[in-house]
Amino acid sequence: MNEQMREVIMVPYNPAWPQQFAEEASRLYPVYWMCWVSIFHIGSTAVPGLLSKSTLDLMLVVQNIQKVDAFDELISSLGYTPRGEFGIPGRRYFHQGDRVHKTHLHVFEHGSPQVERHLLFRDYLRCHPLETKAYAALKVELAERYKFDPVAYTNGKDEFIQSIDRLALEWKEQLGWQIPISDWNPDVGH
Repeated sequence: MNEQMREVIMVPYNPAWPQQFAEEASRLYPVYWMCWVSIFHIGSTAVPGLLSKSTLDLMLVVQNIQKVDAFDELISSLGYTPRGEFGIPGRRYFHQGDRVHKTHLHVFEHGSPQVERHLLFRDYLRCHPLETKAYAALKVELAERYKFDPVAYTNGKDEFIQSIDRLALEWKEQLGWQIPISDWNPDVGH
């Protein structure tokens, strides 16, 4: 599907998103259990109070990124579309849905700097409400300007995200922040 045909729609934070993340993680585990390291809820739906597109972003961390490709048929049976690296070297990207993406799955190999970057961004926003509010305002402005251009919407956030990434690195050093173990445990389901 042409990315330009998708509509950018912002919705208020939904307290059901963490449970939806857990349910989706439990669906993914049987596909990737052989190379699974951890899974995280990332993106705007993972920041309480932040308005967002209603698309869940999940980040799966695996032992070997090359092995992920062998499961494309299985993940497709769950409604995901494999998209390869999709612009980020070392990633495997999948989405559910065409015109409206229900879920984005980002898969990285254990040790990829992208894992820390995504989690640090999420955790920084969770702890800094003023930056979260500024991010929400930017997202509303961009969604209005680029309602039918999700690529331009995403690109419009780049400068802000890079500034938060820099602040988050400083915060990490001050706080001693470390990557969490996982947001979901297959043994207990959360």
